Amino acid sequence: MTPRRRSAAGTLFSPSPSPSPSPFPSPSPVAVAAAAVAGVVLHLNTLGNGLAYDDRLVVGENPLVRSLSSLGAVFSSPYWGDIRPDALYRPLTIATYCVNYALGGVAPFGYHLVNVVLAGLVPGLAALLAVRLTGRTDVGLLAGLLFASHPAHTEAVAGVVGRAELLSAAFVLGALVLEARPTDRAGPARAAVAALLFLCALLSKESAAVLLPVLFLFEWRGREGAFRAAAAAATRALKYAAPLAVYLVLRARALEGLGLAVHPADNPAAAEGFPWSTLTAIKAFGLYAGKTVLPVSLSPDYSFDAIRVVRTPLDPGFLAGLFLLAVPLVFAIRFRAKAPAASFGVLFFLAAILPFANVFFPIGTILGERLLYLPSFGAVLALAAILARARAAAPAAGSAAAALVLVLFSARTLLRNPEWRDDRTLFLAAVRDGSRSARVHGNLGIAHAQAGDIGRAEAEFLAALEIDPDLAGVLVHLGSIHYSRGQRDEARRAWERAAKIEPGNPFAEQNLSVLAREEGRMADAERHLSRAVDASPRRPDLLRELGDLVLGAGRPADALAHYEAALVLEPGSLEARYGLAFALHALGRDREALPHARDLARRSPETEEFLRLLKEVEAEIGR
Repeated sequence: MTPRRRSAAGTLFSPSPSPSPSPFPSPSPVAVAAAAVAGVVLHLNTLGNGLAYDDRLVVGENPLVRSLSSLGAVFSSPYWGDIRPDALYRPLTIATYCVNYALGGVAPFGYHLVNVVLAGLVPGLAALLAVRLTGRTDVGLLAGLLFASHPAHTEAVAGVVGRAELLSAAFVLGALVLEARPTDRAGPARAAVAALLFLCALLSKESAAVLLPVLFLFEWRGREGAFRAAAAAATRALKYAAPLAVYLVLRARALEGLGLAVHPADNPAAAEGFPWSTLTAIKAFGLYAGKTVLPVSLSPDYSFDAIRVVRTPLDPGFLAGLFLLAVPLVFAIRFRAKAPAASFGVLFFLAAILPFANVFFPIGTILGERLLYLPSFGAVLALAAILARARAAAPAAGSAAAALVLVLFSARTLLRNPEWRDDRTLFLAAVRDGSRSARVHGNLGIAHAQAGDIGRAEAEFLAALEIDPDLAGVLVHLGSIHYSRGQRDEARRAWERAAKIEPGNPFAEQNLSVLAREEGRMADAERHLSRAVDASPRRPDLLRELGDLVLGAGRPADALAHYEAALVLEPGSLEARYGLAFALHALGRDREALPHARDLARRSPETEEFLRLLKEVEAEIGR
């Protein structure tokens, strides 16, 4: 194989025919530090945010993060645990939440602080990688600053669950920094560190697998042939085989029997057959490219019907996406010898985003701004290289253009970060920006309801149902509004419709059970509540409620089983322990009930029911 040419600085790319002098004479460590500081400073205003959107599920309601002793279970459980089991596996990310919880419980500050630190680390690595790839400090500094300030990154940084993106990107870029060093300085230690970083990246998020196709881009440069580049990339990839195998084994054990949940509401393209699914995915890719270049309109959710399914090849969105896919690809291939840095950046973006853009296979979302985090390194590298060339041709104009982009990016980021403060602020911003997502309207309705603004909540629920009439969760909330107004028939219709759309919907069935009990239809009440338990067998509140209902029906033995199951899930529940003790007492098993009754009286001596039960149990034993 012909030896590869490297510049005197040992860069991956040969310098351009007419390299311009660096406008920033500072050494690369200063460029790295500047990018890191910018990343931290621009996201300090996220520290006052609470837990918004999925943060409350992954952090606030996930039992896996509640103790450092559960770290073993983290590596053998799906990402969502029992909340929403599907084929996502990110144990290292969950492990960091465990550490956060051990240090500060569910207080949001600590979680956001870690994200802010990572928001500085990743741009620093981006700047370092850009310097090593190009041998130019000005390109590296500008790429790092663009990455630090990019508004599309706000979801990954300001939302706690975006940590998976931050961690994965940090480990991938760290491994690529090692890959970008001259091959004559390679050694076993460097290979081992790179392999470890790759494993950590995979354990943070599945998208880290994009490191492997990027290795081909490291080799396929200048006039290098594709076959030779593929062979060289395969050689580079050998050290990653072991960590990939370890990851796949761990993942298979943790996700045994689970498949990736792709709901049509989350990803409307997934429910469509070829070619409309592919055409819609290309339309979504156009939006990814657009938000990378002009990140003006941003949203936390793009589920149905924010991106409408393509029904004709003449769809403007599809045509725009096809243009934004084809033109940069042709440019990158055509000019990879004359503009290697820009070419590499474009190809990096495409290689990193296309596997998760629903073009080749469906994923759980049609579009997510967080997915741009790692791919955007390629975009900012290309932009930095182009701006550096512009400055070489016209120094004043090129410098002004770079400054303007940085100012605009930074301003948009600083304004966007506080919108992630809470659900109400976040979804108000999305609706204000014209979101057509039914879920956005539904979530805003929930936020209004929690704030006590029932009128606005109802309006948002109706807006959501106008977009998607089959939103069971929204129907449940709308039924609750009717119930609170005494409109029992309207509430019943809403809950029955929700249960029909989503059989076994635990909230709809639970509410229908309440209605049935109030109307004296105890058999119907038990039937509805049993359906709720079948649908959510790990909800202790439903098990306790069913136990109470069955106990009231004079079947303490059946009630006992429900209380025992509730205590397994929630050992500290006084209500479940009281039901357990009462059921044992009703069965005449007072010696078994006694320790439970004593424990209740000790832990809550002011509760009359607990004291009364203890006296009755002690009296029966005395007889």
